[in-house]
Amino acid sequence: MLPFYYLSVTLNVIAGLVLVFFDKRSVGEEPADVETEYPITRNSTFLLLVTLFSGMTAIIKLINPMNGGLAIIGDFLPALSGFAACAIFLDRYLESLPNGKPEFADRLDFVQPYEHIVGIVCLAAAALHFLFSGSVIL
Repeated sequence: MLPFYYLSVTLNVIAGLVLVFFDKRSVGEEPADVETEYPITRNSTFLLLVTLFSGMTAIIKLINPMNGGLAIIGDFLPALSGFAACAIFLDRYLESLPNGKPEFADRLDFVQPYEHIVGIVCLAAAALHFLFSGSVIL
C-alpha cells in the first residue's frame, strides 16, 4: 500500500498549498473571479480530480492502513484531512459548473469558513505522515 501512502501525502500537500497559499478566500466572500492569480486552482477538471483522488485515498487509507495496524489509529489524521479536503474541493467544483451550483449542494456550505484551517491541517498531516510513517498514532 506504499503508492497510496505517497498519493495521500501528495494530495494533502496539494490541497494544503491551494487552500493556504494559492487560492485564499476570506469568510463570507463570494467565490473568486475567474481571473485569479493561479487559474488552475479554479479549473473544474483540477477540482474534480483533487476531489475524487482525495476521497478515494482517504477511504482506502482507512480500509488498509500503512503498517497493517488499526485503521482508526494508524492513518486517521491523513484520512480525516483527505475527507475534509474532498468536501471543500467538491464544493468548489460544484461552484465552477457552468449551470451554477445545484440545489442539493447547499449542504456543503458549512465547510467554507474552515478552508484555511483545513489547509493547515492538510499540510501538517502530510508532513507528519511523511516524516513519521511508522508511527502508530499518525
